Amino acid sequence: MRHKRQTKRRNSSSRKIAYVLGAGFSYGTGHKAIVGQSPIEMPLQHTLLKELCVFRHRKIDKLNHVTKYIRKYFSPTTYRSTKRKGSKRHNDLYGLSIEEIITFFDELVRTDHPEKDKIKEAMEELQNMTAELISFLSTNGNPGQNPLLRRFVERLLQTDVLITFNWDTILDRALANKKAKSKSNFWNPSWGYGRTVRKMFTYRLYKKPYQRTAKIPKKYVKLLKLHGSINWIAEVINNGKKEVRVITKGWEF
Repeated sequence: MRHKRQTKRRNSSSRKIAYVLGAGFSYGTGHKAIVGQSPIEMPLQHTLLKELCVFRHRKIDKLNHVTKYIRKYFSPTTYRSTKRKGSKRHNDLYGLSIEEIITFFDELVRTDHPEKDKIKEAMEELQNMTAELISFLSTNGNPGQNPLLRRFVERLLQTDVLITFNWDTILDRALANKKAKSKSNFWNPSWGYGRTVRKMFTYRLYKKPYQRTAKIPKKYVKLLKLHGSINWIAEVINNGKKEVRVITKGWEF
């Protein structure tokens, strides 16, 4: 009996599984947040425009500039928005692939297209609004207590690696909420994103339980975010000066 326990312990300590997570992972958790009286959820590439419209339903005019150019190149049968109010004004665009839109716009602005400056502006607006949506979902609706995420995190060992293309921090929060069996933290944003991010970013302490711990565990779940994260701010130039890269307050911009 003792031999079996020792073997089980040895096998679990040497286990190392790499999980590759895409947008479907966050979407599949069923996480939602409420804007006004309307629920919004983690988007997929074909649902992002719908979620943006619901998210911006009180200030739907903010989408007019972006939707003008989307309609021009992706919806030739409807050159104008509907007369409906709120999120339904642009419901003819629901279901379009945001990946195809951004890729097409990105290719256009690299050419001598006469409208490339306006298209670039629309593309940047779309990216900024998407970041705001993901940020809102990452900090509302109690994502750190999502039951499916908690079940997933409970299965992880400190030798496992998570590779994700998602910007949101709902998994990050669930990881930070898990209590380690040892005295050291199971996962913490000040060191949990791996060595490269630790070298490039400093961590700002704001509130528990996400405070900086002086000692980094020898083994910890590595969360590798290949497309960056909503709670990171990269180096920017402000009035000719470089600002410090930080993991920021509230896990958002």
